[in-house]
Amino acid sequence: MTRTHDVQHGDRLGAILISIDLSILGAEPARYDAYAAAIRQEFIHVPDADYRAGRARVLGQFAARPVIFPDPAFAARYDGQARENLARELAAFR
Repeated sequence: MTRTHDVQHGDRLGAILISIDLSILGAEPARYDAYAAAIRQEFIHVPDADYRAGRARVLGQFAARPVIFPDPAFAARYDGQARENLARELAAFR
């Protein structure tokens, strides 16, 4: 489930689990930026152009979702900031 971040309709616990897993996307900008930098370090072996293309693809998939956080409480609290963080990181790749 945490690999695809998809939750079956009606799976409340799954929705909470995935929302917790994705909660970093809705963190305050400085914390999100530190997370993004840590992800880059995790994939430091990947050439920059390849990393940027792959990361942009993943972020774009989350940004394109009508709902990032499947749990409604998480969505209400974190969706706006998550979309701002994703847009900012994606803009840095252009």
